[in-house]
Amino acid sequence: MDSGQLWYAVAWASFGLLHSVLASGRLKEAFAPLLGRAYRAAYNLFAVAHLVAIVWLGKSWVPSAPLGLPAWMETAGDVVSLAGVAIVVAAFARYDRGLFVGLSQLRGRGGEAKEPLRTDGMNRYVRHPAYSGLFLLLWGHAQTEFALATAVWASLYLLIGTYFEERRLVALYGDDYRRYRQRVPAFVPWRGRAVRGGLNGPRGPDPRFRCSGRSTVSSATCIRRAAGPIAGPCDRSARACAEDRAREARSCTAGEKPIAG
Repeated sequence: MDSGQLWYAVAWASFGLLHSVLASGRLKEAFAPLLGRAYRAAYNLFAVAHLVAIVWLGKSWVPSAPLGLPAWMETAGDVVSLAGVAIVVAAFARYDRGLFVGLSQLRGRGGEAKEPLRTDGMNRYVRHPAYSGLFLLLWGHAQTEFALATAVWASLYLLIGTYFEERRLVALYGDDYRRYRQRVPAFVPWRGRAVRGGLNGPRGPDPRFRCSGRSTVSSATCIRRAAGPIAGPCDRSARACAEDRAREARSCTAGEKPIAG
């Protein structure tokens, strides 16, 4: 590895380190009195400025000479890159972009409250669809020395970042996320649709309310959390959800009994 590649690697390492430090709970608590509702927006602005600086400096450290790939490989790479962009856009479209960017917090319309665990859309196939799209974008575009180096270091950053992100999600959602992680892969949908369509939680319909024979009765598809609230549109108390499930179980046709899945 020449000195330019080494400096580019160090720059990406600095981005990962600062990104993790600034996202930590302790630092948020330290800067909250100073920045208040602007913390999220300031954090994103700093991250974007830092990333732009890394790429700008990287272009002076690593040559942009073509790798000499065949034309068909370059065309295939372009298609993969476009697919990655489409996946990233589609993934972020299902989230509250105002909260993500920090504009909602600035306007006083949002806080740091926990958002519902999303297991619909592309999250039925992979846990991190936006990262999946970024991998496709990075490696499809890796047709020069600089783009290849960017793909390597950015991918390493995403993998390490995912490890810490998973820890945060487990701390945030507890057993719900652990069950979801057991069923759904991180980036590549090699299991197919691991969470079946229409579910409102990571475990899916409660199999205890699937009737034998010709009739199938769906549960309220509410997921009980340790703290008591219910995830999904059935956002009521645990008792209300249990009453719904009991009522649906009684609706099995005569002669059929609810069976365990």
